[in-house]
Amino acid sequence: MGGSHSQPQNSTMCGFADSSSNVSCNNGTLHAVCRKLNGTNCEQILDLNKYIGNEDGNLIRKHDGDFARSCQNIKIDSAGLLTCMAKKKDGTLVPAELKLNDYIGNVDGQLKYEEIQRPVVG
Repeated sequence: MGGSHSQPQNSTMCGFADSSSNVSCNNGTLHAVCRKLNGTNCEQILDLNKYIGNEDGNLIRKHDGDFARSCQNIKIDSAGLLTCMAKKKDGTLVPAELKLNDYIGNVDGQLKYEEIQRPVVG
């Protein structure tokens, strides 16, 4: 067989946007079509509410943060940037963003979130 065939660059943990398409967000759930290592595509969803919180208008990585309850106009662009209007403690809405591509990867067609390392308490 002639020619070269390069494998999709999705074997590392982070950087899902480079190997995913049709990226969108609905009620805090990330939807994307992810490329597998064999070149086929599969639809994937990931509930971002499990991993992101709103702390006084700032999006933060937080276990069971449920950010969508206090944010509006949630969008994710093709580069994996999540933007929204986040509610502050005083009730005002402010623009907020989080680079999902730094924390979410496409591992052989599956969206995976890099968990926050928790300190061991002993």
